[in-house]
Amino acid sequence: MLSEAEREAQRLQLEMAELRKRLEECERLPTYEEAPEVYQRLDELVVAYLRLQMESGEICPTP
Repeated sequence: MLSEAEREAQRLQLEMAELRKRLEECERLPTYEEAPEVYQRLDELVVAYLRLQMESGEICPTP
């Protein structure tokens, strides 16, 4: 059975993977000026994921 932290980590990993897939589907990566919301959300997800790792004391690879 997964802990709440593990479920949240999985959710964050999935959301980051979805954003990466959206970026990879582009012929070129959009600049920050062209898609600031994508980069801001990715930053938020990475920070949340790292914070979750630190709080849980678990070491997980950053996706």
